[in-house]
Amino acid sequence: MLIVAFSSHESNLGYESDITRTFFVSKDPKQFNETINQAWHSVKAAQSAVLKQATVNLPCAEVDTIARQIIEKANYGTYFKHRLGHGIGLEGHEQPYMVQSNTAQLLKPGMTFSVEPGIYVPHQFGIRLEDIVVMTKNGVELLSGGLANSPWDL
Repeated sequence: MLIVAFSSHESNLGYESDITRTFFVSKDPKQFNETINQAWHSVKAAQSAVLKQATVNLPCAEVDTIARQIIEKANYGTYFKHRLGHGIGLEGHEQPYMVQSNTAQLLKPGMTFSVEPGIYVPHQFGIRLEDIVVMTKNGVELLSGGLANSPWDL
């Protein structure tokens, strides 16, 4: 089975964008790996949980924790080796950082950031789903046009 990661970094009117999809190229049962499929769905569940649970005044560290707990429950915790996300605007990587150490910074309306949980098993596979959101008073709003729905779709 071929796993492809598609990543796009664009700039429009001086503002950055960033999106990544990991998807499978073949549904051939001889090439299908259920472990990788389960890992993909764990990453998707982690991303979905953040989109549903992120609220104004939630510490950035807790945003990271929402995703991390789901990946840990799926027994891939040691393979989620980076922060959940980063701010995006005039620079591709800026504050706010969604990471365990960022306990003092709270989500505020107008903050734009990536939500990019991932599982990276050395010498086997890596999966990342990355989308950009903006914090509103009612929760996060997706800016990247749509989420990945399955491991076979962009």
